[in-house]
This record gives sequence, C-alpha cells and structure tokens, in this order.
Amino acid sequence: MSLIDRYVADLFDYAVENNHLESYFTYATVMMRGSGGSDMPDELNSFLELLSPEDTEAVLIKFIDIARERLGLLDVKVYSAVHLTVAQRIKIEQTLMGIFGKEISMIVKVDASLIGGLRVIVGNTVLDNTIKTRLAEMKKNVYKEVYLRQ
Repeated sequence: MSLIDRYVADLFDYAVENNHLESYFTYATVMMRGSGGSDMPDELNSFLELLSPEDTEAVLIKFIDIARERLGLLDVKVYSAVHLTVAQRIKIEQTLMGIFGKEISMIVKVDASLIGGLRVIVGNTVLDNTIKTRLAEMKKNVYKEVYLRQ
C-alpha cells in the first residue's frame, strides 16, 4: 500500500467514524474545483496541511472516488459551451436523477469549442447534443451524398 493510499484510507475511515463522509466529500469536490474551502472543518484542514500540494491533490482525487462509491452517487461530467446558471445546473441535475434514478455528483466544465449545447458523460454513457457534433454529422452526411452521387 502506497503512502497516498494510507492517507486516503485514514481520511476515509475518520470521515466514516465521525459521520462526516458527506461533508468531507463536498469539501473535497469544492477544493478540486479550485473554489477554495475557507469554511472547511479544522480537522480536515489540519490533515491536508500536512501534505504537499501534489499529495493533497492525489489524496483528494482518490478520496472523492471512494466516497462517491460509498455514498452511491453517479459521477457525471457536463461540458457546456458557456457558463451555466445555478437554475440551469439544478434542472440538469434533476433531469439526470430522473433518468438514472440515483443521486449524482456533477462537475460542469466550460468548453467553448462545443459552440453550443451540452455533452453529458455518465460512466460509459455519453449524451452529446452539441453544435460541434451536429456540424460534424452534417459534414459527414454531405460527403456521403456527394460520394454516392458519383
């Protein structure tokens, strides 16, 4: 077992034993998004201060994966061409929870190259309704038509 794995196991065990798994999961995801963590519990902050920045990132990534599985959350990544409002995020979360029948852990990333629409990745399932993909499909269909006419 590596040192990182030991840190993750200790953090996870402490969170479970003290009934803090959900809150630590929330703090860890906020930290990984770069949104700070100024209201983080002292014991979690003290633990993470002992680690180097690289080790902190590795521990948080593994902790999030283990906690997500234990909490029964689906890992969802949403890519959007523009920043989404809180109302839009909530609507997407509610729709996805209705589709998959589980609570979700959603990360939203902006990718301007998509031009418009959303790409949603849930496990191995990709829901792609982006302008970029539609244009690529149109281009492919036009080439097929030209090729078939010859």
